[in-house]
Amino acid sequence: MIGRFLFWMDFAPPYMDRLADSCISHHADGGFYDGSEDMCIPRNVAEMAIACMETSDYKREGLLDTLVSIVGTIGRHRMDDGAFASDLSWRQAIGWCGASICGPAGKTPWRSYGNLGSGICAWMIGDYLG
Repeated sequence: MIGRFLFWMDFAPPYMDRLADSCISHHADGGFYDGSEDMCIPRNVAEMAIACMETSDYKREGLLDTLVSIVGTIGRHRMDDGAFASDLSWRQAIGWCGASICGPAGKTPWRSYGNLGSGICAWMIGDYLG
């Protein structure tokens, strides 16, 4: 949602400094993940960190370090055949707001969802890390 406000509507929500602090600390301590292995979470953390850097230089180095760490998180989702899993257990069905997006591992939509999430995340991060 932060990315939609900033990148689509050109509106920077207030308290981006607090969001930057949260991105840095809760990625590092695992607070954002709370046991989840879903590819969406590191992708969303990357988007929030990038949105923070777009609005100010507040804790820029810490946010860049967070992006580097997220690259490692994405790498853990890579399967032996080069595709990316949408979750680390490789068994979860993927849902959104109670609706099923795709079934468990092995199904084409499941693999596409993992590839899409990791690809978007890597593209966003790569743009900032060069």
